[in-house]
Amino acid sequence: MDTRHAVSLQEENNRSGGGNKKHKNQLKYFYRKQNTTMKRLLIILFCLPLLWACQKDELFEEGQEIVLNFSVDLGDMQSVTRAFADDANRSSDLWLVVFNSEGYFEECVKATITGTTEEGVTSFTATLHATLQGRIMHLLLNYDNDNNSNTDLEFNYGHENNLIGGLTVERDRDVYWQRVELPEGITGNATVEKYLTKVPLVRNFSKITVSVACDHFNLLGFYVLNVPKRGTVAPFVNGEFVQYYNGTTTFNGGSFTPKTYAILNGGGYHGTMPDNDERIQTAAAAAALTSLSDKSPYYLYESTYVNGSKDKTVSVLLQGEYTNTDNVT
Repeated sequence: MDTRHAVSLQEENNRSGGGNKKHKNQLKYFYRKQNTTMKRLLIILFCLPLLWACQKDELFEEGQEIVLNFSVDLGDMQSVTRAFADDANRSSDLWLVVFNSEGYFEECVKATITGTTEEGVTSFTATLHATLQGRIMHLLLNYDNDNNSNTDLEFNYGHENNLIGGLTVERDRDVYWQRVELPEGITGNATVEKYLTKVPLVRNFSKITVSVACDHFNLLGFYVLNVPKRGTVAPFVNGEFVQYYNGTTTFNGGSFTPKTYAILNGGGYHGTMPDNDERIQTAAAAAALTSLSDKSPYYLYESTYVNGSKDKTVSVLLQGEYTNTDNVT
């Protein structure tokens, strides 16, 4: 056998075997590269929901503290606030009480006022925990834990129906309230723009004024009988918080029309009274008065009409002078 030919065949076989090995290595590289590409693709796809969620607003992590700059609308109630109770120690704090979508307590923080306008729009800032889970927020303006002191509002656990629905105040403290649903959670600017811009607050008291629209009668003053000693903070009845505005819980800076008393009454709302309902300025107290010279507006907590109960029915006692055509009393 030709040695050179044999060597040549051996070298050819070696080259042929080396080619298979190289081919196998190329396949392994291809599979490795394809596998790596698939892993990267899966990682990218997995991150997309997080990035999409973050792109809706600022970047944040679940539970991270974020700052909300929001506003509430008191309208003409700013002047009413000063008239209802002349108390140098009164508070103007705004509390944000946050519950989860099922109504259970999550957190409570005090907001800081940052500015106000002549139209009654007041701006606040507060630090809350970010989340994409649905939330319910109650706004409480001018409420203190023991009514007239400046102690913090403290909640630890419970349902909104009990914690907020059971709040009461007395001693002429006026409180303003609103309930806002946040189905997309708390995510910063997007939350404020859609749900927390110029939030209209509901006051927990009524205003009584008397005007005379008839001839020959001169009003000297009036007196309000059977005034509630205390009042509830939020309108809560039959297991639900009453929505005072037509067709919306989304407050995005627009104008909202309050429901009329007829609509509220027709929907089953007749007022919310504390469990320990007491009355002041009774008929006996009125009988001791010698003059009803006060004609200024009078403010009182919400009161329901109790059929047949004279001592629980709010009444207005008028004092005046009748004059004939010659203005003789």
